[in-house]
Parts: sequence; C-alpha cells; structure tokens
Amino acid sequence: MQLKKLLTADEEQAVSPVIGVILMVAITVILAAVIASFVLGLGDSQDVAPTATFDFNYDSESPSLTITHTGGDNIKTDELFVRGSNMGSDNTGQWLGDDGSTSGTIGGDASANIDDESAVSSGDSVVLDGSNLDDNYVARVVWESSDGSSSSELATDRGPDA
Repeated sequence: MQLKKLLTADEEQAVSPVIGVILMVAITVILAAVIASFVLGLGDSQDVAPTATFDFNYDSESPSLTITHTGGDNIKTDELFVRGSNMGSDNTGQWLGDDGSTSGTIGGDASANIDDESAVSSGDSVVLDGSNLDDNYVARVVWESSDGSSSSELATDRGPDA
C-alpha cells in the first residue's frame, strides 16, 4: 500500500517541473519570434497615405483646369503629384518642389509646412492650362511616399468628353 502512495506522490511532484519547463520554452520561443520580427524589419510601420479631398474646375474657354485642396490632411509638396492623360507634359508632375521652388514642377500653391518642408493645405490650388489640355483629359492627384515605396490616388477627374 505504501508503494502505491509513494509512486503517486512522485508522479504528482514530477508534473510541476515538466509544466514549468514547457512554459519556459514557450515563452522563450515567443520572445525570440518577437525580437526577430523587429530585427528583420517585419515590425516596421508603412507610410500611410494622407486623407484629403480635391475639387476640379475645368474652364473650356481657356482651356484650364484648377485643382484645389478642399479638406483633409496637409501633404508635403514633394509627395504630391498630378498625373493623367491628354493634359500635355507641362501639366503633369510634382505639385511643387520640396524647397518651395517651381523649377521642374507644375507650380502649385503651398501655404503650410510639415517638418520645415512646404506642404499643401486646404485652399491651396494649382492651375493647369495650355493648348495641350484637351476636353477628354483624365487628371489624377497622387500621393507618393518620399522613399517611393507606396503611393495612393487621392482624387480623379475626367474632362467633359472623356
């Protein structure tokens, strides 16, 4: 009878160290996975596209297209582009240079700053004009992250004949 009690007592005592070892191994594996995800860059956050609205106003007599930021997030000018078709090469490109210059850009307004860089805010606009702007244009306002890893189309407009 004592032999049975002795075996039962030993078995119950052996369970506690086994569970402890299993828990230690599980915690170590989970901790190693979390650390590895950050070391390998899997935990890095992605650039999130801003939320903004734009209004398009086409004047067929000029012809011209005015694109106005009407609300939402401020957007750095070196991350904001106007792209499209049937608009002419002078009417597509970066909204405004990151230093506020219009060289090589479409020369839009930028009344805000983000981290000491010019930014487009509500009320800012750009006017696209010229003989290359057709009635069948398709204009897109596009945000592109500064490192080029992600982009998002913020607004689209089509000409009256598109």
